[in-house]
Amino acid sequence: MVIKIVEDATKACFARKDDINLHKLGIKLMLPKYNSSDTLEMFLHFVKEATKSLSLAKILREDMGLQTDLLGQMLKGKAQTWYNHMIGNNTNQEISLSEVMIAMKRYFVKDASSRDAAAKFDRLKQGSHMVTELYRELERLTQQMVEIPSNYDLKHRFMSALNRETAMEVTRIGFNPETSMSVELLKTAHHIEQSQFYIEREDHESIKHFKSKNLKSLNSKPTGSKPRSYQNKSEPKEYSKGPNTQSGDRPNY
Repeated sequence: MVIKIVEDATKACFARKDDINLHKLGIKLMLPKYNSSDTLEMFLHFVKEATKSLSLAKILREDMGLQTDLLGQMLKGKAQTWYNHMIGNNTNQEISLSEVMIAMKRYFVKDASSRDAAAKFDRLKQGSHMVTELYRELERLTQQMVEIPSNYDLKHRFMSALNRETAMEVTRIGFNPETSMSVELLKTAHHIEQSQFYIEREDHESIKHFKSKNLKSLNSKPTGSKPRSYQNKSEPKEYSKGPNTQSGDRPNY
């Protein structure tokens, strides 16, 4: 996180127009101060304010020695003592602004939040989160740890945190944390995740269509009433067309 803050401030510094001069505008920058607070929140707040001031003054365009020297002017108390002992108060430093701030973070920030970040980093799992969300969370936790994991450790932890099906597919395609870069692992896992979403959506639509078809088929069947039967109905009588042959009906002569 410290590195990203410095990088963002540096980009903003170079993107700022050259014709803007705060000194000519009568604007005086007040440099922030840091006095060895051991909370991560206060340290990151100082980093943001310090890099913002250096960016507005266009100092981030200058050499590293001037940047680190001005950083020393923002320190007081224990932080200034540490700086004078570890860095030295001169403009010929070969250490970058990011490196100095990371060293300060490792020395002063030792509170419970850093220990919690390390514990969360070790046990984090993807679960229902997106692949990109998982990777961003791992990166965020690394910036809160006193000892920042190497890129190699981050790659291994990312693969371990992925859902099992996604991780197996990544390795089946041919990518692994030993030989692949972080961006390759992330990109491949993201593509696999998108494919899984598509397959699940198609399966859902097929099941929905199948249920709808069955429901229509059931609605089209006749009701449970039996058809009317005519088996017990009496047959119509047949009458003889010839003369009646019964003796009782003969005429008596």
